[in-house]
Amino acid sequence: MENGLDIRELERLVEAYYACGLSREDEDCLRRVLVATGLRSEAIDRCRLAMGLEVVMGNDASAHVSKKHRRLRFLSVAASVAVAIGIGVTVLATWHRSSMGDRMEAVVYINGTRVTDDAYARAIAEKERQECIAMMMEVVAESELQQREFSAQLQKAERLRKQVSLN
Repeated sequence: MENGLDIRELERLVEAYYACGLSREDEDCLRRVLVATGLRSEAIDRCRLAMGLEVVMGNDASAHVSKKHRRLRFLSVAASVAVAIGIGVTVLATWHRSSMGDRMEAVVYINGTRVTDDAYARAIAEKERQECIAMMMEVVAESELQQREFSAQLQKAERLRKQVSLN
């Protein structure tokens, strides 16, 4: 069972879709579930094809869902990469600092001129590091927001499944 639906329940939703028994919101929810699930059957695949044809025929709502889903995937991957890089840099910096003791060297160039004041160079490097961390946190926050939105859509799909199974 994936996304809270088994194959029979998903096929019942597909039948309701073909029988025009779903609201527009329910159709959008079904479309998202079909994109996210790995369940396959002839009826489910035909429904995916039909919904894909709706996009070709100019249904902007389904095209928007597809773009939003791609954006969600991209931001999730970007957040994961940002977190991995942040952890790697932190571990490397900690290891490097512990192996060097208190001796840390920072070389900074501004407009091609080397900054020789160590305190000033460290301040610039720290400012850049803080900006990078802030950007990483923004990406993580955006990813978490989209994850919550996707979870809400899955909950709607579950309510729709229950509603159809009661009918």
